[in-house]
Amino acid sequence: RHLKNCGVVHADIKPDNILVNKSHNVIKICDFGSAMFDGDNEITPYLQSRFYRAPEVILGLPYSHPMDLWSIGCCLYELYMGKIAFQGRSNNEMMKKFIEAKGPVPRKLLRRAAFRDNHYNHEGVFSVVEDDPVTRQAIRRLIRDAKPVKELSAVLAAHDKNLGEAERRKVSQLADLLDKIFTFDAEKRITVTHALTHPFIKEGIAAPLP
Repeated sequence: RHLKNCGVVHADIKPDNILVNKSHNVIKICDFGSAMFDGDNEITPYLQSRFYRAPEVILGLPYSHPMDLWSIGCCLYELYMGKIAFQGRSNNEMMKKFIEAKGPVPRKLLRRAAFRDNHYNHEGVFSVVEDDPVTRQAIRRLIRDAKPVKELSAVLAAHDKNLGEAERRKVSQLADLLDKIFTFDAEKRITVTHALTHPFIKEGIAAPLP
């Protein structure tokens, strides 16, 4: 929220760039080497560290403060799950991971995407780039029935089966917040202001009854 109030896009939020003091009560964001003032920014597919890169950057859509919130969502997922949310070896594989988690990208976004042809054919069908096992050459494989593989809430709920009722409620809140953060359309992504008032942030974990 402070960055947005200052009109600054960090463009490289990830765990490596988040500092925590010894008492665990002060957090600071560091490394503003990729940061910029918000405005008419250059469209490039390589802003942000890949695992924390927002879909609007990969697709070549206008980007702004919501890209930082996507990265924050990746950090929150990683803190709870202990693993990277979207671990792709390329932008194309990152898109595949996004689609597996959230389903197909809305066509109205694809129509405006500068880098659409890197990931979709002329019919708007997603194609994943893979190495042919025989020729070792890169080939494209169409994925016509792109849809979520597993709901985010189910993935988080299955991470720890030994949680109490209050903790399960907190995980459910986290899943809901992440679902609102991991929205393809940056204009429909939850805002920083609304994220800060989300129950996951506002409500504590009730102490278990004796």
